[in-house]
Amino acid sequence: MLNFENYIQVLRTSYDAGYVRKAFYSALELIGGIPEEEQRFVFCSVKVAGKDADWIKTNNALNAFEFKLNRKLWKRKSRKQKLSIVKAIEPNSGNLTYHFHALIKIEDLKVMLTDDELQYIIKNIIMELDETNSRNPNLLQVDVFRFKGENLNTPYDDFGKCLHYCVKTSTRHYNPLSNIILTKKQQEQKQLL
Repeated sequence: MLNFENYIQVLRTSYDAGYVRKAFYSALELIGGIPEEEQRFVFCSVKVAGKDADWIKTNNALNAFEFKLNRKLWKRKSRKQKLSIVKAIEPNSGNLTYHFHALIKIEDLKVMLTDDELQYIIKNIIMELDETNSRNPNLLQVDVFRFKGENLNTPYDDFGKCLHYCVKTSTRHYNPLSNIILTKKQQEQKQLL
């Protein structure tokens, strides 16, 4: 059992443990529960380009990333089935721009890929997005790791740390896991608000 209390960060500013706990277990359900031993995961953090990187632009980048990654890793199978992924959109300091995190469960690939090949594919997909600046050296951070049951609820648990990192900004008024696909008309209406 994954215990939220081992990842709590009470000293963090504007940290609401009750809402983070709720989002933590929701994210665990999204990823498919406690994974099997040696299950491979990818965690990435991506900064969206520009001073106008609002929630809508970041949401579009995250949806495009998920679609392209599914298409690249699963080919035609991606029409019927999607990768298990926890997607989170968070504000940068000052709440003026946004960035996103993704924790991806790698399973049932068409071709066996090494960790380096997987990182290379993800970096290429992110560099090709219109919403990202490929010249920015701090554009993204990609980490590939394997789940180890013996590390669960310990300081060496990458899975729990990444899961918590995705939901750390949860509050009563903001859920970083909320991610929707908006039409052009809906995007224009949201920007007017």
